[in-house]
Formats: sequence, structure tokens, C-alpha cells
Amino acid sequence: SSTSFIDRLSSPWVWGSILVVIILIVLFIVFYNKIKNTLLNMWNGVKTIFELKDKWKFLGESVLIWMLFFGLFHVCIYAFDFSSNLTIGESLTLFVLGCLGILAPVQGGVGPWHYMVIFGLTFLGYAETDAGAFALVVHGVQMIAYIIFGILALILSPIVNKQKVENNE
Repeated sequence: SSTSFIDRLSSPWVWGSILVVIILIVLFIVFYNKIKNTLLNMWNGVKTIFELKDKWKFLGESVLIWMLFFGLFHVCIYAFDFSSNLTIGESLTLFVLGCLGILAPVQGGVGPWHYMVIFGLTFLGYAETDAGAFALVVHGVQMIAYIIFGILALILSPIVNKQKVENNE
């Protein structure tokens, strides 16, 4: 038997969906100026790339950083037997999901990054416990790498900058 229109309107899912849409519309209206200003500021930041003296070097180094970041993620896939058969495409998908998790305003991405990677792995059919272990280890390896490279940058930056000043570069 088919349900009538009135019966469908009494569903909590319908009312919940309507409520969510209304809340989203109200939030958009309330935060419209903030959203608009944030997007304009982001666009102004992107435009400054084209005003750089060495924009191709900047873009090349940015791409290199992301490639190395993905490489570190992909190498970690081989740390576990269950994940060692992931394809490069699946690895990239997990990497992108993790990056989307980092967009959440949480320090160091702790939580959302893990959730997104676990979600991706379970979507691919892996056990949630395996996915959780993978996310925890990979995030830990990434944090250790950030700390090591950050310390190296702190040590090497004054040396490199001093050489540039002495050579009038």
C-alpha cells in the first residue's frame, strides 16, 4: 500500500530534514558577510601568487611539498599487511580524505583526520580496528616528520639566509 502525502509529512525524517535546511539557511544569512569576506580574502591571497617575483618557483615548491606529503602517506601504507595491497588511486583517495579532515578547525587535525581516513578505509572494506590503527600510526609518523623537518628548517634557515645576504641574492 502506498502512503498518503499527509502520512509522509508526519515522518520525523521529513521534519528533521526541514529543520536542518532552515537552520542552514539561517546560519548562511547570519554569517553571510563573514563567509563573503573569508572568500574574498582567500581570493586576494591567491591573486598575490601572480604578483610574486618568482611565482613559478613558489608554485613548483608548493607542488613538491604536496608530492612529498603524499609520498610519506603512501609509504606508510606498506607498514601494515592489510593495507599493503592498496592501489595508488586508493592511497590518493585516503590522502585527500585526510586533507579534508584537516580543514576542520582542530589543532593538528587530531580527530577529523583520523575519522576521514578510517571512513575511507572502512568504505574500501577494511575492518574498523585495522583502519583505526592505520590512522593512528600514519598520523604519528607525519607528526614526527613535521617536528624533524621543522627543527631542520629552524637550524638551516639562518645559515641559508646569511649566505644569500653575503652573495647579494
